[in-house]
Amino acid sequence: MGDSLVIVGDPERAAELERRARSLGYDVSRDDPGESGASRAVAHAPAVILAALGAGDARALMIALRERYGADVPVVLYGRIGSARPELADILELGADRFLHVPLEPAELESALLELVGPAGRARGGGAPARQLDGVDDELLDLEGVREPTRPIRDALVEADVADEIAAAVMEDVAEVLGEAAPDVVMTARLADERVDEVELPEALDGLDELDELDELVAREPTPIQSFVSLGGPARADFVPTQRADAGRRVDAAELDARALEADARSSGSLELLSAAELLVELGEERFTGRLELVLTPDRWRTLWWRDGAVTRARSSDPHDGLLDTLARAGLLGAADVLVGARLIDDARPELGVELLAQASLLKRSERGRALELHAIRCLAPTLSWGDDGGRWTLVPEALGKRGDVGLRARPDVVLLGALQTSWPTEQLRERVGDGAQRPALREPVALEELRARFGLSAGERAWLERLDGLTTLDELVERVTRREHEEHRLLALVYALTLAGHLELRGDAREPAARGGVAIDRARVEERLRLLQTEDYFTALGLERGASRLEVLLAHAELLETFSDERLEPETVARYAARGDASELLALRAALDTARDVLLDDVMRAVYRAHLPPSPDEAARAREGEDE
Repeated sequence: MGDSLVIVGDPERAAELERRARSLGYDVSRDDPGESGASRAVAHAPAVILAALGAGDARALMIALRERYGADVPVVLYGRIGSARPELADILELGADRFLHVPLEPAELESALLELVGPAGRARGGGAPARQLDGVDDELLDLEGVREPTRPIRDALVEADVADEIAAAVMEDVAEVLGEAAPDVVMTARLADERVDEVELPEALDGLDELDELDELVAREPTPIQSFVSLGGPARADFVPTQRADAGRRVDAAELDARALEADARSSGSLELLSAAELLVELGEERFTGRLELVLTPDRWRTLWWRDGAVTRARSSDPHDGLLDTLARAGLLGAADVLVGARLIDDARPELGVELLAQASLLKRSERGRALELHAIRCLAPTLSWGDDGGRWTLVPEALGKRGDVGLRARPDVVLLGALQTSWPTEQLRERVGDGAQRPALREPVALEELRARFGLSAGERAWLERLDGLTTLDELVERVTRREHEEHRLLALVYALTLAGHLELRGDAREPAARGGVAIDRARVEERLRLLQTEDYFTALGLERGASRLEVLLAHAELLETFSDERLEPETVARYAARGDASELLALRAALDTARDVLLDDVMRAVYRAHLPPSPDEAARAREGEDE
């Protein structure tokens, strides 16, 4: 059974559903799973089941449907359950995916079918939707004198693709009533409320290919496409479709656009020469719309859909890369949420799945973008190393205005950084970044906030950006800002991502110290004094001997506080540290200075503290002298 929609249940309501679905252009059939022999499983499941509820048991109907069609086919219930609209939990408990309440709202049905099946013309694999002849039939039957064969003609068009012959026959009927010669036109099914549009085809399109969807037929030249020269795509804006052997048929404009784009702008190449990471950057900058196909072997592939330079969804050949698995791994869904989500969504449309999870209150609406980005990262990460194994990429640009776009976007820079952090070990990132003596420097330091937003950086990663000023080597940077191995890994991934995106350069030569600005000098002083307080003893950090008096301690503390006061530091230095809030190194330094002062001023605490310190060089020398004597 290859129908797009199957309608079952209460005859009266099923008839209403059938009429509405056909008016929307969907191919529909009726079935009764309770008939003798009908309970056996079908060979080909439909895209969607529309179940009209009557006086019978809704649960029994759902059981019969699942036995006949399986558990994977979406079910839309239409009718009443009690006196009010059912809650989501009630619908899920029945095993259904949607519920349409009586009376039926056409927009509600259309919305549900768009989400579950897609546009009518695409739902049946390119066949002509039934909608097109309903409008034509209604219009023609109002014309007095039209011959009886009009309705058989309509039925024949639904049954077979003989568009030219039928369109000509219909037009002969119209011409006979009007008393005019049959014009050289093709009927469109995008009918206005009370008229039939007639569109004359341009000469360049005459005699092309068969008509897949009459409702999408528009007589216009194919839209020129933008080629992506930087990615190797040919630049041709003069595409003219060529004639084929079956030149007795016509082609709709949507198919012409698709073929023009396919032949004119499809680009492909080796991932060894242009990596998936580099492609991600290029497509974001080019504001690409279409899909990126990454293939290692026929059974190992990834596909990313793009719109205006942002990722709208991703698909993977690996079943473990599903949306629900990804969100559960990130802690956004619990075990019970995954079970409910599995009955709500289809992993083939993760962006729609994210929206449905938010509507079901399984995700916060503010988390939708992150959820889509996590899924894209999960799908893309393995492809970063496919270049070494002979992987290939293919770009297929697509026309704008595709229906079904829910508006969610994944930022390509976020996906790039996440994939680098996920897929490559620290050693490989070190190899890609290069010599640790290089000094990473942002090309435009003033754009820090923009970079933070574009790459979705955490608070710790945001602080790293300010250190990328070309004054510190990569090795020094790793030593100063990372405390754990995973932090070094994240830092190297950020440096490489910024380099790929063109925001960072790795300089091989150091600048002269005199070229340092006041902010850089302030930061170096803060880091050095904080390092002493964290790694050395309090006496050394305050610049004192271990026998220093209370007065010397107070004076040393006051001098250091003066050096690191807001009045002595550069205004920009103070502003940058203030922006970090409680995590500021400046606040940590001042607190550590106060702690050192308090310990050394208290006689008891000072004695205990000194008892735990190893001997100073002077103390060790005096001890050796005593032993010699």
